[in-house]
Amino acid sequence: MKSKVFSSVLLSIILPVVIVVIVYLLNDYMSGEIGKKAYFISVIPNLMLVRYYFIKRKDDLRGRLALLITFAVGICLYFLFMK
Repeated sequence: MKSKVFSSVLLSIILPVVIVVIVYLLNDYMSGEIGKKAYFISVIPNLMLVRYYFIKRKDDLRGRLALLITFAVGICLYFLFMK
């Protein structure tokens, strides 16, 4: 049980970080034309992960954890990039 929870938390953190790095590199490559709001694209994989856990797997604990981490990532992105 603990390993499943740990894997869902780890996956919920790694997916947005990878997308933020990709958006950052694209933004740097395109000389800042993408903009700061594009970083919020990194929340989309977590929303798909939440849907997977709630609907397909019927695993409420892992779905709630993924949802909590999605909100936390969204809030962190807001404070980091929207100032």
